[in-house]
Amino acid sequence: MQGRQPSKPTPCTTHSYMHTDDVATRFSSIVTLYLALMAVQYVVNADLPASSYSMPSQQLILATYALYFALAIESFAVYKIVLTKERRDAESKQVCFDGS
Repeated sequence: MQGRQPSKPTPCTTHSYMHTDDVATRFSSIVTLYLALMAVQYVVNADLPASSYSMPSQQLILATYALYFALAIESFAVYKIVLTKERRDAESKQVCFDGS
């Protein structure tokens, strides 16, 4: 990662710029958080009484699952947008160098 110069952020996203090489790190972080949340859910559910409705702590855990899913989708979408822009920039540079 040393010597890598960040490109300009894409104007069509409000997300801070994510280099295409960093997407694996971002997804691994999301998976780690997801697994940690599963452990928290296991511990919390062990201490809660059985009921037919969801408790606020269970609702919070479900909302956090939804947030992590949204983060994964957002990361993938930004990755695809940046990758597409980089490909178009590379193609336009190649056309300029070919003299066309």
